[in-house]
Parts: sequence; C-alpha cells; structure tokens
Amino acid sequence: MISSVLNQPIIGQHISSFSRSGVITVSEGAELEKKILDYLDKVTRVKARSVHTAIGEDKKAVDKAIGKLASEDKIEYLYLETSYVKLKGKVIPGADRPAA
Repeated sequence: MISSVLNQPIIGQHISSFSRSGVITVSEGAELEKKILDYLDKVTRVKARSVHTAIGEDKKAVDKAIGKLASEDKIEYLYLETSYVKLKGKVIPGADRPAA
C-alpha cells in the first residue's frame, strides 16, 4: 500500500521538505515561518529547541524553518550562557552587558 502511495504523483503541490508527520508544502512552510515570527515577537528570546513546543509544531520542521529564517536574516541566534533565537534587531535588555 505504501509503495502505491509513493508512486502517485503529487498534483498541484510544491514540496519544500518532509517531516515525520508527512509532507510539508511551500504554503505550509510559510505558515510555519509566520507562526515562528509571531511567537518570537511576543518573547524577548527563547531557546531554539523550545520553539516547537511553544507553537505546537513538529520539531524537525521548526528547526528547518528557524534555519531558513536565520539565513534570510529575519531572526538571529544570540549567544549568552547558552544559545537563543530572537527577531533580528529586537533589543534584549541586558544582552549588551559583559558576562560576570
């Protein structure tokens, strides 16, 4: 049965990636990126591995979307005691202080 499904053409869908839960289309990828950006707008910073839990999405898909957003210069990684992600240009209180 699986082999018959895999042999079927996907009509009208552009595939950007696969996840454990199935195929992610370009439009779904854009929706996921918007969810990530909306969430990051509400917080000052968050660990990248925690984003998927906060927005209720597949971890692998979120990790891939975070990487894509970072490469598009929409978000950035912030390295303090550990690494975080945040919106590009968003001011983080105390982030400019040297570590004690």
